[in-house]
Amino acid sequence: MSYRIPFSSDDFRRYLAEIGILKRGFDLLGDHVIITDKNANIVYANKAVEKNTGFSLEEVLGRNPGDLWGGQM
Repeated sequence: MSYRIPFSSDDFRRYLAEIGILKRGFDLLGDHVIITDKNANIVYANKAVEKNTGFSLEEVLGRNPGDLWGGQM
């Protein structure tokens, strides 16, 4: 069993500030894009994630891709 290390709200804001310029481009893509922190917690997902996976953005943020997609990523 693996344990995930969650990120704080301060860390989350810092991550979003760091990817801000990239986020604008990723938001335009039809392919889904996720960005994780060093502990594999999702800190960003574009709208295509909802369309392509069926998970809402609220469901994926802070989670690990392997937990959501059953290790298929």
